[in-house]
Amino acid sequence: MWNGNLDIADDILSPDFKAHLTADSTQPPAPVMDIASAKAWISTIRAKADSLHYEIVLGPFQDGAVISAYWRVTATIGEKSAVKVGADFLKIRDGKITDCWTMNNNAPQ
Repeated sequence: MWNGNLDIADDILSPDFKAHLTADSTQPPAPVMDIASAKAWISTIRAKADSLHYEIVLGPFQDGAVISAYWRVTATIGEKSAVKVGADFLKIRDGKITDCWTMNNNAPQ
């Protein structure tokens, strides 16, 4: 999804999906409380950059109904580039993501 394929959101997110964000996260225009608002939030973030690429660095790891992964995103905006790293914790129910807790920081390039 984060690399631009929003079509998979309907397949992997629960209709009652919720994102739980830290203050350092890119804030959505409205609370992320369902699939449509998740797609809008991701689209807003992707529209801010000329290029944006997410990759999983470590994981995913599963413990019961929770999956976690450590990730890196590289963004280019004009002639500037930026790197962030973060961790997501995904709660799974009936094979779909119901909740995502995410945190991230700027990273050295």
